[in-house]
Amino acid sequence: MIAIAPRQQINWDWRAAGNFVFGGTGTGLVAMIASAVLFGASYPSDAILVGLGFVGAGLFLVLLEIGRPWRFMNVFRHPHTSWMSREAIAAVLFFGTGGIAWLLALEPMIIAAAIFGLIFLLCQAKMLQASKGIPTWREGAIVPLIAATGLVEGAGLLVLLSIVLTGSVQYWLANTLLDLLVLRTIVVLFYAWRLRGPRSPLVVKPGLRRAVWMAAGLGGIVPVLLLLAPPELQQASLLPIAAGIALGTGWGLKYTIVCRLGAMQGFAIKHTPARGGAAPGTSSKPGWSGWL
Repeated sequence: MIAIAPRQQINWDWRAAGNFVFGGTGTGLVAMIASAVLFGASYPSDAILVGLGFVGAGLFLVLLEIGRPWRFMNVFRHPHTSWMSREAIAAVLFFGTGGIAWLLALEPMIIAAAIFGLIFLLCQAKMLQASKGIPTWREGAIVPLIAATGLVEGAGLLVLLSIVLTGSVQYWLANTLLDLLVLRTIVVLFYAWRLRGPRSPLVVKPGLRRAVWMAAGLGGIVPVLLLLAPPELQQASLLPIAAGIALGTGWGLKYTIVCRLGAMQGFAIKHTPARGGAAPGTSSKPGWSGWL
């Protein structure tokens, strides 16, 4: 029974998780910069380059993971069927528009880069959902979860960059981070609720509980309370702490999803065979808390 019970996939390791971590952070950061443009607010111009660097770092980790890195161009061959191909195309457009936006300070190109970045983020989420043999990845709630986490990370990183590069954080950005944290907490709880009981293998239950406590407890309630403090306390010390927690727990959540919750489906028997005219035996689904 051990051979057919769900077990953690080994094809994607920390390098694949790093692509989701850095890719979501970089695209989320550029999306927040585009929000600043739409609000007519100022932003650190070098933050665009930071966003491009994060996405580039994530893709570099993927390059380290593939067995024949010199054949990476093959990833562009199947955009009609592969979310990974679509992710690669979106990345090229993201780097092109983002690079022009940084070099020439063209606000329309920032908006374009944010759009391609959000498409890139969607492709990452859909890659997970397309893994039909892994129950925790194929769950539909994984798509808004990955999207919301990337936006939270981008807002948190922009807060930290604003403090370092300009010495202050604008009111709209702190409020945006607060709203996104509430949204991510709701989506995390909904994702966990969808995987309750017999909907996910027993082997992922401990990791799922840790993910909920990390993202909805430490990464949700704690920074929300910090952001609800008086503005003078936020600017002094609480805002960077809240942003750091939001960023770090987002990274931890995505690492957990890829490297701890990626248990394969396993196999099930609807009924055990019986000889002659005897009644068939009971069903069996090893490693699950319930039957199909």
